[in-house]
Amino acid sequence: MTKVSMTLASLGVAALIPLTALAEGHASWQPDRPINIIVPWSAGGSTDQVTRVVAPILAEALGTDVVIVNQPGASGSIGTKAALDAPRDGYTWTANAVANNATYAVTGLIEGTSIEDYEIYLSVANVPVVSVNADSPYMDFAQLLEAMKTEGVTVGTAGVNSSGGMALAAIGEAAGGELAARMVTYDGGAPAVMAAASGEVAVTTQLAVEQTEMIRAGRLRGLAVLSDQPLNVEGIDPIPPITDFIPDFKVAADYFGILIPTGAPDEVYATVEAIWTEKVATSPELMTYATDRGAVFAPSAGQDALDRAMPVITKCDNRHPGQFAIVLIALGLTMLWAGFTMDRLEIRRIHPSSIPGLLPMILGAGMSICAVFLYIGAKDPEDATHAASWRTMILAALWSSAYALLMVGTLPFYVATAVYVAGFVIIFDTDMAPMKRVVAGVVFGILAAGIIGALFRYAFLVRLP
Repeated sequence: MTKVSMTLASLGVAALIPLTALAEGHASWQPDRPINIIVPWSAGGSTDQVTRVVAPILAEALGTDVVIVNQPGASGSIGTKAALDAPRDGYTWTANAVANNATYAVTGLIEGTSIEDYEIYLSVANVPVVSVNADSPYMDFAQLLEAMKTEGVTVGTAGVNSSGGMALAAIGEAAGGELAARMVTYDGGAPAVMAAASGEVAVTTQLAVEQTEMIRAGRLRGLAVLSDQPLNVEGIDPIPPITDFIPDFKVAADYFGILIPTGAPDEVYATVEAIWTEKVATSPELMTYATDRGAVFAPSAGQDALDRAMPVITKCDNRHPGQFAIVLIALGLTMLWAGFTMDRLEIRRIHPSSIPGLLPMILGAGMSICAVFLYIGAKDPEDATHAASWRTMILAALWSSAYALLMVGTLPFYVATAVYVAGFVIIFDTDMAPMKRVVAGVVFGILAAGIIGALFRYAFLVRLP
């Protein structure tokens, strides 16, 4: 039997204990008709592979047929939306990399959805591999990376939302900016890998499980695995970790499994969770698949599954601390500009050269400087997230007090309020597609500026003597 050994520091894979008690307190679910699992990718890819290993285990335990339906298209969003739109009766599931389902709303492919719309049952963790055609002139990842920075190297992936697409984006970010490489998308990982093997594209960044057979056959050469440890699979030369070339590359395991949309009867989830911990977690077939293909055997269900998947979900979340900084920079510059329009304050008997008169300009400059440092710090999201929160609250309080007392009714007040409200709508409302968030943010910002300005000006403003 082919053997694989790989350590992922971020996995923390622990032994699973069969828990019959999981179903206690819930009626055991006995389906009376076949269950459909919609795989939103083409046959032969990573999601399709592992789902076809798990489906017979579930079918035997549930006593009914489990039918796999391949419905590819639009980076997996077409099939995923079909599963979400189906009746929530427990008979329509989907399968995917958890990160994909967490980011469809972020990328605008499926509006109004998040990872909270599913109960998650994980089977394996996969890692992307950067591979080139066997005849490629690039002999190691360092050579390839230099070419990707300056040349239009073609990279085959299953789409922007796919593991390969996100791997390419992560490489670009870690390399210090956008790559000149050009992504070519396919309806699944298998055709993307075949395109690289045939020379249709120069590179693929799809998952190891999708590439191992082509690498064994000598049609692809693996240059780097997106891990902090080498990938060792029998019959394949060890593939070096990407951290050998980009030491500060952020590694996050990519978990795959079954996702059941929420809203079905509770006994559906309790029964599947019990089967998962008792049958899937001890399955020799799944373990053999993982070791043969270069995956990590990592079954889990319920809260444990969500906890394991959270690092990659968080990494894919678009509410990056740098966005707070951009909003604050815009607001600070607006306030700085307000400092040069103090003639309106003369009407309120506030001299432009006095401390109250200079306050908006001082706050604006300070806010902009803090925001620049925040943006620099956002390169390390783990440290910057909390800094973004408290700095945002403090600066928002300063903004409110300064404008409430000094600038109500002036053009800078209306502009600053609009920028402020629009920015936070754009940042926080991640259930909306990106373009719609921008439009909604601008509309809400303008409305808020008018309403708040009118309230303060005509109801709450106390003019200084």
